[in-house]
Amino acid sequence: KLRPKPKFISGPPGTGKTSAFITEKYLKLLDKFDYKKIIILSHTKVAAKEIRDEILKLPKVKEKGLTEKSLKYKICTIHAYCKSRGMSKELFDYEDHINLCKNQEVGSLFKKQTIKESELDEHLFYKYLNDAFGQGKNVEEFWKTCDRNSYKPYTLNVIQKMEKAYIDYKKDVVTLCCDYDDMIQDFIEDLKEPDIDALIVDEAQDSNVPQREALDKMANKAKEYYFVGDADQTIFEF
Repeated sequence: KLRPKPKFISGPPGTGKTSAFITEKYLKLLDKFDYKKIIILSHTKVAAKEIRDEILKLPKVKEKGLTEKSLKYKICTIHAYCKSRGMSKELFDYEDHINLCKNQEVGSLFKKQTIKESELDEHLFYKYLNDAFGQGKNVEEFWKTCDRNSYKPYTLNVIQKMEKAYIDYKKDVVTLCCDYDDMIQDFIEDLKEPDIDALIVDEAQDSNVPQREALDKMANKAKEYYFVGDADQTIFEF
């Protein structure tokens, strides 16, 4: 069986892609499939909640007794869905970052940039790892093509030292945790593809290289597979 390719539903902002396509398509899918096998994914919690709220307003959905709880991991973010498939690790958070800064060998390197709790993703080390992962590259490969000025004061050698400490911290039995990239990578490498009938990806143009690989794996057994978004706003090449 060939892995299904997504059908693209493209349109600029304000064209009603969510109301005109996703909700209407969901109703049609409900006539053919069990709701448990219909998955809708987006990139942010806000977007996923908006879609879930719109679908929960549909009379047919109400008749079936579906609730926000029953749709929690049926309409959610890509990361949440990957994690729901079997990952029990907690998310690396600000407290973990503070603990990592206490590392005698590399703590001073992490402290080169001071951040508040709400700014964890803005720390240039974590941003570098995320940017590299999004391109499907390791830290060494990404360094060859990235704008290095964007990650000053960090050099490749320093990032490599920090990455080792970061990986060791996440794997430690005491602090066992993961980041958002781990959720995607673990799903790709370790988790079994789900038995679903339909997958719809909202704002698909924002999907990076590993996310698209994860989405294709999710849809491997799907009968219907859709990408909804604006091709003109694509961040990563398809």
